Amino acid sequence: MSDTKPKMIRGKATRDFTDAGTERRFDAGKAHDFTEGEFVNFAAAGLVEAVDTAADPKAKTAA
Repeated sequence: MSDTKPKMIRGKATRDFTDAGTERRFDAGKAHDFTEGEFVNFAAAGLVEAVDTAADPKAKTAA
């Protein structure tokens, strides 16, 4: 059996929102780590955008 971790994508919330399924809160302008599936869904809804950590190493991280 494989113990692979899901691919994580660094994203920044474009506005404040709460995920209805998990009730996780995301604040606008803060960077978060999302699974690939979360990121695709949130990006399609216009809630997140990718963060280029190489270009923006001081991106605010969520606590």
